[in-house]
Amino acid sequence: MTKHLGTAIMIITLFSILSCEEQTNYYEGYEQTIIVDGSIELNGFPTVILTRNIPYYVNIDSADLPYLILRQAKITVSDEETSEVLTLKYKKDKFPPYFYEGNEIKGRAGHTYKLLINYGNKTLTASTTIPYPVLLDSVWFQSNSPADSLGKINAIINDNTATNYYRTYTKIKTSQNQYYPTLISNYNDQLFNGKAFTFHFSKGPETFLDISNANFNFNRGDTIYLKICTVDKPNYEFWKSYQNEVSNGANPFASSYHKIESNIEGEGKGIWGGYGSTVYQVIAK
Repeated sequence: MTKHLGTAIMIITLFSILSCEEQTNYYEGYEQTIIVDGSIELNGFPTVILTRNIPYYVNIDSADLPYLILRQAKITVSDEETSEVLTLKYKKDKFPPYFYEGNEIKGRAGHTYKLLINYGNKTLTASTTIPYPVLLDSVWFQSNSPADSLGKINAIINDNTATNYYRTYTKIKTSQNQYYPTLISNYNDQLFNGKAFTFHFSKGPETFLDISNANFNFNRGDTIYLKICTVDKPNYEFWKSYQNEVSNGANPFASSYHKIESNIEGEGKGIWGGYGSTVYQVIAK
């Protein structure tokens, strides 16, 4: 799924803290773990990326990528009615370029989807639900000041009385080919459950590996796609803990060695998540 593909390298990097002893090769002295980046979106097909963790101090380059990406797994996704084996695909403009994708089962709100991964003698399982989407009441661009061409997106959501968890993304039509998480992308409705609430969305960086020149504003004239996703609690907890690790890793006064949550059962870590997605077009003017 596009919202996960842009963060795949960060997942590899962060989960490498599973082994912090300095090593000079991939094959000795650390516990190999499969990293799962899987999703199924409302009206979309399931997509899964499989990589392996690496020791913390190992440097990697393009020659190492074939080793990190797992391309010989059998991945099965099932719902309440049927199941299908995902197909390995390749797209050179994505990272990682290899991923597994289905073409039969489509995401439906209120349905539960199970994941089964067989790789060698390892078996991993997970389950997720696609919550019903919560629609926005209104959405608009707001400049930082009347004379400023930079600004953010505001949106009013009429939250229902159920407990909801949200994850948000944006994509700029002319300059980005995939969705990226907003600067703060994970929310729950603990403080506004059942009420109208105004969100303020700032542009998130395309990578956290170097944010020294990151621009957190949208530009007047941009056509922006805002994606609002409802997610279940395990999915929310994963991305919340992941976001905290990314933020702490950029802060010299904070520790970045906390546990990242996961709903993967077996010899693996990561996320298999369902997304009740709705996309809105915003013209920044």
